[in-house]
Amino acid sequence: MAMANSSSDNQSHLLRLTTELVLLIANHLGVEDLHALCLAHSVLYAQINPELYSRDVKNRDSYSLFWAALNGKLSTVKIALEHGADVNRCRLKIQSDELESGYSPLHLAAKHGHEEIVAWLLDRGAQIDAPFVTVNINTHLLRALPPVLQSGSGFRMDTGDPYPWKSRRALHVALAEYQPSVAKLLIDRGASLNFAGTGLADCTALYVAARTDLHSIIDLLANRLDFNVNQRNTFGSTALHYACGARDERDNPAAAETVAKLLSLNANIEARDSDGATPLMVACCGGSKYAAYTLINAGANVYAEHQLARRTPLFFAMWYEKVNAAYWHSNPGLKDLVITLLSRGARLDQPAGSLTRLQHTRDPLNVFRSSPWAISLSKAYSDSYGRLRFFMEHATPGKNLMWESVKPALHQPLRDIPIPVLGLLLGFAKRSLSDAEFAHEVSSLMDVLIQRPSDKPRSWYRQVYYIMRQFGASTSASFCLVHG
Repeated sequence: MAMANSSSDNQSHLLRLTTELVLLIANHLGVEDLHALCLAHSVLYAQINPELYSRDVKNRDSYSLFWAALNGKLSTVKIALEHGADVNRCRLKIQSDELESGYSPLHLAAKHGHEEIVAWLLDRGAQIDAPFVTVNINTHLLRALPPVLQSGSGFRMDTGDPYPWKSRRALHVALAEYQPSVAKLLIDRGASLNFAGTGLADCTALYVAARTDLHSIIDLLANRLDFNVNQRNTFGSTALHYACGARDERDNPAAAETVAKLLSLNANIEARDSDGATPLMVACCGGSKYAAYTLINAGANVYAEHQLARRTPLFFAMWYEKVNAAYWHSNPGLKDLVITLLSRGARLDQPAGSLTRLQHTRDPLNVFRSSPWAISLSKAYSDSYGRLRFFMEHATPGKNLMWESVKPALHQPLRDIPIPVLGLLLGFAKRSLSDAEFAHEVSSLMDVLIQRPSDKPRSWYRQVYYIMRQFGASTSASFCLVHG
């Protein structure tokens, strides 16, 4: 009880001191002690809190204004500025990958959607187009980069700098972080719409709005006299390419509305970037099926060929690098996109190429694997039959796949054809040829088989026998095949 009374007496003595004496004592205390003293009593808070702000703004690690901008505390922003905080100061921070970034209060407020604070900072001299610099590539801001184009699929990405996307302006941050009200405010206040010179490949506000599906911002920009929906960046990409690029969620329905809006503004549906990729190719490559459907329904060319290896939208939908076998089998939406492309006449064998197992083995540069048909057959030679079977089930002979493309695979040495592939090839032949032509094909195969190559076991012949019987081989020929 005595100690409690003593503490109360000490506090009472402090409260009797004049502000000058309290501040004199405060000069001899550290920041943590001052903070504790502020919390002791409302009178002390009123006396000491200004001193805390004054010390903070003079500190090289000043944080009060940044904290307020981050957390949306306008009252704290006002106090910090009243005590001399620099509205344009950039604060350095070490990211998780041990690389530095520098950002201003304006960037923080824009990123987190604090519109009132953004306006207040601009009114007090915040530089609207000042960039912050970052080399941390593990950030949501990557959403606003040009579509990542896979070099393995005939696409490329600039690799001159290991961290090429360094600078961000407040408007870019607001767009990339889905803050349309803040973005509108910045545009209305005169923010530059062109991010050239900031390491963003001549990126513009329109590209980022298209990438992040901010339709209200696209409408706002479309009303400007200098609006150009087909403006190209360093890579030759247009806003439509950006809208079709891969997203965090591959099946984002908002992409369809973005693509439709850009097309309504006369975006070129067949625009090609510097590598020759059309928006449909980009959508198929990134798994953006809703964007792809919208383009297809609007008349996008499903036969268009990428200038590198002449690959088509169908190829990218089937074989882009993110689609492994497990994803292919578990994603019906991707299969639906392929079926849609086939229904519009996309060719599996475009461009044409040789298809024998031996030619695939001797094709290290994948010259003959540019078509979906050729590569699916090549995979089947390695015991991966899923996509070849899918093609055989959904391809229309003479429309999606020509007999002339299948014939070389069936006419190669039979010992080189895996048993499941033989069945698929014969099934397509039966659908493609007349009864007489198909009977001739089966008869020719039986003539070869009866010669009994010495390197195949009897079990192999039995399997072939059952397949050939399904397709009308004569009983006597099959008997010779199995029993010799």
